[in-house]
Amino acid sequence: MKKDNSERLSELDCKVQDVTSLIFALCEERIRVTRGKPSPQLLALVASSLAVKEAIRVFLAIAHLSE
Repeated sequence: MKKDNSERLSELDCKVQDVTSLIFALCEERIRVTRGKPSPQLLALVASSLAVKEAIRVFLAIAHLSE
């Protein structure tokens, strides 16, 4: 049976929660083990994780609006 868009979006919402949780857990662990001033790579990792979260949030908002 084919899934309708609403089911797909609901499934995607759950997967997004999992992925963003993993991304932030990775960043938190790297921050925790870093001593002293964070490296440019760590700062870029944290910034990119926030960008990913925001991009996904916008995508989902638009997808839900166009249902």
